[in-house]
Amino acid sequence: MIDRRGFLKAVGATAALGAVSGATCLHGASSAFAENDEGAAASRQEIKGYCRMCMRDGCNYIATMENGVVTSIEGNPDAEGNRGTMCGRGKGAIMHYYNPYRIKTPMKRTNPEKGFDVDPGWVEITWDEALSTAAEKFKEIHDKDPRELVFIRGFAIYDTINADNIGGRFSKVFGTPNEIESNGSLCAVHYATCMVTSDMPVTISDQKYAKYVVSIGRSAGANLGSANGSCRNIADAVEQNAFRHIVVDPRCSMEASQGEWVPILPGQDLPFLFGLINVMLFENGGYDVAFLKQQTNAPYLLMEDGFYLRNGEGKPMIWDVSDNTAKTFDDAGLIDPAIEGEFTVEGKTVRPSFEWVRDSMKEYTPEWAEELCSIPADKIREIANDLISYASIGSTISIDGHEFAYRPAALIPNRGVLNHENGSQIDLAVKIVNELLGNMDVPGGSVGASRGKRSITVSADGVVEPFFEAALGKPFVYPPDHFDMKEFYPHRHSTATTAFKVISEGTDKYGMEITPKAFFCCGGNPINDVSMPDTVAAAFKAVPFVFSFAYHMDEVAMFSDIIIPEDCMLEMESMHAYKGNIENIGFDNMIVNMHQYRNPMPRLYNTRNANDVFLELFDRMGMTSKINDDLNKKAPITGQPLADEYALDRNTLYTIGDIYDRTMKTAHGQSMGLDYFKEHGFIDLSENTPECEAYADYFWHGKVRYQFYFHTQKESGASLLPKIKAVPHDFMNISMEDLERYYQGTLFWCETNVFKSNDEYDLFAFNYKIPQGILRIGFLDQNPWVGDWNERFNPFYNSITMHTSAAEKRGLKEGDIVVVESAYGETKGKLHVTELLHPQAIGIPGATGRKVKTLGAHLAERVHWNCLTEGLPGSMSPVTGAVENTVRVKVYKAEER
Repeated sequence: MIDRRGFLKAVGATAALGAVSGATCLHGASSAFAENDEGAAASRQEIKGYCRMCMRDGCNYIATMENGVVTSIEGNPDAEGNRGTMCGRGKGAIMHYYNPYRIKTPMKRTNPEKGFDVDPGWVEITWDEALSTAAEKFKEIHDKDPRELVFIRGFAIYDTINADNIGGRFSKVFGTPNEIESNGSLCAVHYATCMVTSDMPVTISDQKYAKYVVSIGRSAGANLGSANGSCRNIADAVEQNAFRHIVVDPRCSMEASQGEWVPILPGQDLPFLFGLINVMLFENGGYDVAFLKQQTNAPYLLMEDGFYLRNGEGKPMIWDVSDNTAKTFDDAGLIDPAIEGEFTVEGKTVRPSFEWVRDSMKEYTPEWAEELCSIPADKIREIANDLISYASIGSTISIDGHEFAYRPAALIPNRGVLNHENGSQIDLAVKIVNELLGNMDVPGGSVGASRGKRSITVSADGVVEPFFEAALGKPFVYPPDHFDMKEFYPHRHSTATTAFKVISEGTDKYGMEITPKAFFCCGGNPINDVSMPDTVAAAFKAVPFVFSFAYHMDEVAMFSDIIIPEDCMLEMESMHAYKGNIENIGFDNMIVNMHQYRNPMPRLYNTRNANDVFLELFDRMGMTSKINDDLNKKAPITGQPLADEYALDRNTLYTIGDIYDRTMKTAHGQSMGLDYFKEHGFIDLSENTPECEAYADYFWHGKVRYQFYFHTQKESGASLLPKIKAVPHDFMNISMEDLERYYQGTLFWCETNVFKSNDEYDLFAFNYKIPQGILRIGFLDQNPWVGDWNERFNPFYNSITMHTSAAEKRGLKEGDIVVVESAYGETKGKLHVTELLHPQAIGIPGATGRKVKTLGAHLAERVHWNCLTEGLPGSMSPVTGAVENTVRVKVYKAEER
């Protein structure tokens, strides 16, 4: 057992190497690097900003430049998020800045042939030619049919004005519905939270007050390894809080090593969850009845068709045991709602929705679950009983003078379990467990990632109004407008692979009347980061014009017609609203709310800020009035209208700095414009905010109910399925009977495709996060500091991991070069044999591997998870579009091929 210091040191191990290497590597090269457009800097200068070297954004830094050379990046000690610390990825931003392989000027291809190994025949062009060409083509598309422009984005979009809270601003203003989120294929994690609590992006655990947390398919902080507080919170919880952490996962992570590891067969999470619910309902029975009656729709009466019984005004009805009458959910005289029983109301036989949920779980015993997920039935019972015991149902706690229900136990999921064919079911099953505990939005329980006070919309039925991915009433049109078939997946997060397959095969095959005329790629790499890379590449070849921002010569750049060089992170002037990490809340960041600014470093090459490029493109297309109108109505960072005195003139082209200045003055007053942020780096809006606001949603208890029975899902199906039946094409590769089951108010079990018998592929591969290879953004897979540390000290990095018993059975040993083959593709790499893995699992960590050699042949030879996955209808969630993150594989020595 390592102590808190050792735990934090391990998850941020690359920081130490970065700190040492920074001064050593760069001082000797100061004369070479000091030249830039701005001229050499003063002898010593400190520049404040916030980091974006991972998808998180809560780490503020102070960078030091000496004689024009960046010599160090340290955490800003005044910032609440990271409190003076930085992880190795953030320190590695120095190498991101000085990477000699960056794209340095706009270029266009002269070779029309496209391929991974095809020379594009690049020639340098001016910015004027690059933007004029793109604007001319985009304008032509806009005037004819804006749907035929596809805007492709990734995580880098969140550093631009396109991060319009939830959707992309460029697509909205341009008028195209075709926006493909290349970073979202394994991030279908929002649906149930958007439905049940109307929050984003996920629910998280309360590390300060929790006593017992079950993490399933998620990181509580350590697997991410960021400096924004999540790692400190879990370390503090273990040290200070007698905190029990149960990690249900195919591999023993660092977090599991600090708690209890419960190995599970990859992809069989739903049986485990159903087993928990079965024990809680039919064996233990100690669930929070009062919470179910007063705070959920468990008492709502259902007719035989599964829809609410409504009165003449359309309001759902509840049976009141106190006087044996049916009343509306909002009747002031409602005293004791029934959650069990059968009643007759106006000649109709009805039952509370709780009974529907309970009955749907009756057959899923722990013994049944054990056969599928491999977790012993006794262990499932133990966890279920412990959840109820630790929840201390009926207890309260006082915080800042407010008395809260206190439920210090929770079950918390994330992408590892939600990205399955049955991922929507898994997500909703977790909600049922937490509602049985009565722990929603209370200290110690399952809390929303949105800290502080917010407005919750109460639906006409008295429940939390679903929003974003769970919202109802999304339009269905046929022929489809969306290349990713959003019409058929209205609750999808990203069906990127589907979009590229449709485009590569010809949109007319799918009944569409449009075809893409151009791709505009910003901050994402779908060829490398989406399932079936070859299919995605074929789509890029099929589109007449591809225009891309490019940091380096990656896969998207190689398939582009024009590439424009973007500022690296340190060079890019940007602002962001940070409201706390989305892994947990804890001892030192219960409430975080900051407006952050990044002072730009001097540019090394002929690059530009992506924001200014967007604005100039709109100007060249004659659409400045449109983008300025949109910014006036919804400014970046705040999402609020600009004040009249700071409003943008409709026909004037502004810089991004002008817009940030006006936004901050609108939000904070005239003295708090960009000059303030250049000096201070951020403004802390959470200062003196009481801790109780971390549970602000609790104050809505008694005013709104959570869905325990998922009635809006059933409503969605009732609207959607008849439209799908009427379409002459079978897009979804699923029977209508099975699709109808996914759109019920209760949950069910059926065997997913990955577990259908296939003797050839006898192991189950899965992908998981590691701090040193979490994603490819920020050129993490290229960074020499991070790479050097991984090669020397991390046997899991760029490996194929296998349990000792599985290796012995196949005659394999540590260090063997092996092939992992699925029905969809293969990858090759070095074998790491470990006891820290489920015996039937193959683990492939992090984000490694490339399809091009232009970033280094060694990167193209690394293990590539996405080559093994499919991500098409039939093997993805028919509700959320989640790519199946478990793949059946076989493993053999490369020499035996």
